[in-house]
Amino acid sequence: MKIIFSLIYLLFIDGFMLVSLAVVALAMATQAVVYQELTFQPLYLLLFTGTLSAYNWHRLVKTKQAENPLNRVRYLRKNRLPLLMLLFSLPVLLLSLFYVNRIILIILAPLAFVTFLYSLPTRLKLWFFPVRKIPYIKVFLVALAWAAATVILPIAGDLLTQDKTTVLLALTGYFLLVLAVTIPFDIRDMESDRAFGIKTLPVVFGIRKSINISIATSLMFFMSALALGILTGKLFIPVTAMITEIILVPLLLCIKCSKNPLYHVLVLDGLLLLYGLMIVAGVYFLG
Repeated sequence: MKIIFSLIYLLFIDGFMLVSLAVVALAMATQAVVYQELTFQPLYLLLFTGTLSAYNWHRLVKTKQAENPLNRVRYLRKNRLPLLMLLFSLPVLLLSLFYVNRIILIILAPLAFVTFLYSLPTRLKLWFFPVRKIPYIKVFLVALAWAAATVILPIAGDLLTQDKTTVLLALTGYFLLVLAVTIPFDIRDMESDRAFGIKTLPVVFGIRKSINISIATSLMFFMSALALGILTGKLFIPVTAMITEIILVPLLLCIKCSKNPLYHVLVLDGLLLLYGLMIVAGVYFLG
């Protein structure tokens, strides 16, 4: 049993499968709300493997930067898991590209390019410097990428025919939710970001103010969900957002909780997965 739990932890937490599933769950929630049905799409496989590849690639680059210079053999040995996850995810990712709508590929291209720039080492001297060097952009870029991938891509084929207010509220809600959840990750990385000269909210404003910003952002997320629920007549959306809020705010205020190694990679990422699944369940059972 211990071996099974260790394997689950290795794949879902260290291998970023949980956060990849969270992206898929939010995209499924968008499809369920907009189309009132849930069917398998190649897009879900694309989002899962794309997120898996992006996060593991970022870990490889981040480790290389943090421990530079590093013995190549030691580096490869230490990063066997992300390398294996990339070997698994990249072929499936490339295969899924042939089965998705061309419009999705057009929208996906700039997202993939920005993700690449985000992962560039901050020490790399190129004419386009790493995006993370732009003050405060780190969490906003992550939140925007998540929102675009999970709201725009699932309805890309019918984007022009959808109600613009509905799409905007859904996009805003996902952006605010991911932003609120991502700020604690910046708090966790505050010292390393400061060492590399990356200006994030915690580096500039401190931990307490950053937590307050995260809480305020989560409240705005609830307001956008409330507006979306009223507009679409699906009142389970603000109810689900309220449940998420009730879980999230105490977690943000719990400084002791943030010291737990599972706080960020399991609890906060898991909350995004839970929100997406609750929305899907709401559509399925309540319509």
